[in-house]
Amino acid sequence: CEGNSIEPFNQLTSAWKPLEDGEVHNNCQVPTPNPSTYQQCSGDPTSIVLAKSDQPACEAVRSCDFPLKELVSIEADIAIDDCDETWVAPLWITPTPPNWCDNRGSEPICNQGASGEIDFVE
Repeated sequence: CEGNSIEPFNQLTSAWKPLEDGEVHNNCQVPTPNPSTYQQCSGDPTSIVLAKSDQPACEAVRSCDFPLKELVSIEADIAIDDCDETWVAPLWITPTPPNWCDNRGSEPICNQGASGEIDFVE
């Protein structure tokens, strides 16, 4: 947060929105994401702070939907420190299912590996 303090995540003003009830990402199932534990840099509604602890945690938020073919650029300031034994992918995009699901059978099969997901930081 570059000298700024850290404050609780403000769901009303943040550019990031918690997942909807029942919405779970494949990589973020246990423990269930809990937005009441999220943090952001004070005065910066575009920030999100991922803090490492001794307990397993899973934080998942979403941005707005946008037409990927019209995207011109993505910019981010990212600082990563002291992440030993931690897997984190703080910035990535993926098309909204069912765009990458096979709907030819009785049940759709969604293969994340075929989604076209782009990890900018992992």
